Amino acid sequence: MNNEYIGKILFFLYPLSIIEKLAIELVKNEYEVYLIDDKEIMIELLKKQNDSILYINIDEASMEEKDWEEYILNIVNDEQLNKKVNIGLLTHKKKEHLIKKYLFDIGIKCGYVELNLKLVNSINLILKTLEAKEAKGRRKYLRVSCGKNAKFNIEIKDSRSSFIIHHINGIIHDISSFGFACKITDEKYKDILTEKLKFKNIQLNLRGFICIVAGEIMLKRENIYIFKFDPLTPPFIKNKIYQFIYNELQININNEIKIIKKK
Repeated sequence: MNNEYIGKILFFLYPLSIIEKLAIELVKNEYEVYLIDDKEIMIELLKKQNDSILYINIDEASMEEKDWEEYILNIVNDEQLNKKVNIGLLTHKKKEHLIKKYLFDIGIKCGYVELNLKLVNSINLILKTLEAKEAKGRRKYLRVSCGKNAKFNIEIKDSRSSFIIHHINGIIHDISSFGFACKITDEKYKDILTEKLKFKNIQLNLRGFICIVAGEIMLKRENIYIFKFDPLTPPFIKNKIYQFIYNELQININNEIKIIKKK
């Protein structure tokens, strides 16, 4: 898939608790977000991406103003990196000289966001920037691979009684707020599960998050099934799914960081 489809990856360097809340809200808006707490590792990750946006918390106590200027200039002046990443700044402080320096002199492209505003205001400011940068591409839904960390089961009852006649288990390959792709554990049920079949109670086990959803089989290809969630899925259930997506993104990036550190 090309970047026009998958969109840009968002990184937040040195996240505070408010930034983590902000990141989760961005995932709910279908953006792929990662939190990083190492400026050198951040550079290595940027090198591996073709198109990303980096928001830097310049209030990080271990870095002084001149250090951040040097760090940001190193990215901006690096011919390779400059083509791959757009930078935005996050801070609790409004300093006119920093706004002038970074927005006008250095020319960062993703804004100077004050976090001392209400969280919703900070989110809206960033969302406007992301929309202007077409950061989502043509992707409608953010999908995350689950490995073996997500499972599902469906109980099919006799239509004339409450007795369970089939208990179907499976492994979820990937999931989004739209639905999930999966494989059933026991192939003897493959003829029972057909396209357009609807279920009121699908139990998802998302790395310990348990939730019940309604949905239907949208597509079946051999032993792979694509389920789509009922459009009327309650917000609290969708929030559990988004939280799982956010958690898996962070686990995936942390695993990638471990690989980088071993080199």
